[in-house]
Amino acid sequence: MTTTHILKRTGTGALGGITIGSLTTLAFSAAHSTHYTPGVPEFLVGFANENVAVLVQLVVYALLGAVCMLASEVYRSDRLNMSTASLAHLVLVGGGVAAAGWYLQWFSGPTALRFGVVFILVYAVIWVATYLRYRHVVNAVNARLSTR
Repeated sequence: MTTTHILKRTGTGALGGITIGSLTTLAFSAAHSTHYTPGVPEFLVGFANENVAVLVQLVVYALLGAVCMLASEVYRSDRLNMSTASLAHLVLVGGGVAAAGWYLQWFSGPTALRFGVVFILVYAVIWVATYLRYRHVVNAVNARLSTR
């Protein structure tokens, strides 16, 4: 993995994290009120003003996006089988989401378990869908190769 590759993946992940984080914040705000709230109120009040809080939140979204994008590199390793790569990816992404969620106050002690369960369920659905898509692609390539 070259430095250029790492920088491109990190930048792409950071931009994706900011986009997804901002859209998620907008969706939650719309679901709970007709007034836009740029973050969890408990998080926002911890700063001198809302602009600083939102800037910090965007940095956290960027870091989370970069971590998630770089975590996908475990699937490129020839040394890891699918189970080990998937577990490593889950730990890296789950750890990143948990750290960001705790810092941004998406959950507290009592709701952390529920958040974790929901995260694992969503992760499992995405993993299965991705696995099925790639299995279909591999089967199609194998079918084309066998007809030659």
